[in-house]
Amino acid sequence: MLVLSRKKSEVVRIGDHIAIMVVEIRGDKVRLGIEAPKEMPVHRSEIYDSIQTGAGPVSSLATGDGLGVDESKVIAHFCHLASDLIDQVIRAEGFVGPVCRERLVMAGEKLARARQALDKGSE
Repeated sequence: MLVLSRKKSEVVRIGDHIAIMVVEIRGDKVRLGIEAPKEMPVHRSEIYDSIQTGAGPVSSLATGDGLGVDESKVIAHFCHLASDLIDQVIRAEGFVGPVCRERLVMAGEKLARARQALDKGSE
């Protein structure tokens, strides 16, 4: 495994078509921006693992008794998906104007706080 050190806004390139940028460092979390060809899927490892096992992200929302879905898990899953979508739109240069970008950043921050509250509640 190659281990590299990067600061905020620095980029690692993989071949000619993949770039990974350190977008933000907040405490013990690092947010990465990944540019890759559309035909190359990019997933977080837990999503990749669920795809490989056939479990899929929706099965992780089920209650332990198999009779339904855990509402808090559904809300947390939605917050995560919405947050990822907002991040992608913000990173798309020229796609939104500065006012819209600012509102998206604020919405993303609210979603992050909601996710943290849900995560704390499920511990």
